[in-house]
Amino acid sequence: LPDWADAWVPKALVLLVVCIFVIWIPLRRSRLGLSIYAIGSDELAAFRSGVPVARTRIVAYALSGLFAALGGLSLTISTGIGAPIPGPYLLASVAAVVLGGVALGGGKGGLLGPIIAVFVLRLVRTDLTLLAIDPNVTAIIEGAIMVAVVMFGAFITIRGRQAGATP
Repeated sequence: LPDWADAWVPKALVLLVVCIFVIWIPLRRSRLGLSIYAIGSDELAAFRSGVPVARTRIVAYALSGLFAALGGLSLTISTGIGAPIPGPYLLASVAAVVLGGVALGGGKGGLLGPIIAVFVLRLVRTDLTLLAIDPNVTAIIEGAIMVAVVMFGAFITIRGRQAGATP
């Protein structure tokens, strides 16, 4: 980055943009990315379409492990310590994925939704901290938000199925 941008652009934001392009473009445009989405959507249909299900699943798990390791490494670099306990990050990461619209069963989701959800959850946590709310209550509020969003998503899915079933 130029010298003038160092004061205005956080390095974490630059890293986020680079990661989005390094992950999102291949995920949407490559055969592997499309195979992952196909398997998540309907494994049997993907198999019948000629997708190598076992190999794709192994590669997906390997990539998940790689990105989890990179996330842990970046957390260790930013905090300066390595703790073997998940701490507050486990609920926040699952909440961001769920709030971002990724189906935990697979086949639905993207990259931009969870990133926006991370910003929203961080904003909620910051606001609750500024209001001097107990951190334990903050975790309860985040959990309640996640449950409400999952319930709303399930309600929308059920309504869509009912609307599609009736002529």
